[in-house]
Amino acid sequence: MKGLLYCGFLLNKKWFLGAGIITVLGTAVCFILFKSFWNGNIIMPPVCGAVQAITAFICTEWLGRSLETDIKCRFADYVLVSGISKKTFVLVELVKNIISIATSFAMCMVMQLVLRLLDKQAFDPILLLVYILILGASRWITSLITISLRNAEKAGLIVAIGFVLFVVLPYVFIGVSIDKIGSFGYCIWYFTEYLIWLGYEWVLGLLFYAVIIGVYAIVYVLFLRRIRKGDVCR
Repeated sequence: MKGLLYCGFLLNKKWFLGAGIITVLGTAVCFILFKSFWNGNIIMPPVCGAVQAITAFICTEWLGRSLETDIKCRFADYVLVSGISKKTFVLVELVKNIISIATSFAMCMVMQLVLRLLDKQAFDPILLLVYILILGASRWITSLITISLRNAEKAGLIVAIGFVLFVVLPYVFIGVSIDKIGSFGYCIWYFTEYLIWLGYEWVLGLLFYAVIIGVYAIVYVLFLRRIRKGDVCR
């Protein structure tokens, strides 16, 4: 397992180097914007957010592409017939995912800590963690779909479309059209607002983390059922 992880990260270190460069350059740009414009404190937060999003995407983009390459060159099949169990194979992919999102979170946190000296609005570790966990879960789902399609780009497109249709649009629909939606949507909105009013935001946080863990667990089980010894994509 250690050998597979070492090989995977060594062959794809350019993605992390690129993310690190983007983080450094983005921090410098935000610093210049803050010092060069009278309303720099307004311009910097969205730019900072965009740079962090790019950093996170670069750090995790290699996951699907690496798996696609391993499948097409039959390296994944070779690993599975050489004594590596299916559980170990899937666990390696899971650990790659977790290390990648942890690395992206660390890079973004360094950027936030530096920019916090200029503007406290640039420092929001909780919101950053939420976005990183959502990205990590989506990448984990993408890896599962890549096994079947042998194409990381198509898998990513499917996950992106599904996320927009089943997460983003319902959220916008409930938030914007609260007076026009049915009782179920209203109950969700009212429950959320009531918990916040009581000061129980931590309950919403626990629900979010439970959903993320549930997604990882379900995809892990499906991943195990999908893998076959000797022919990953049969």
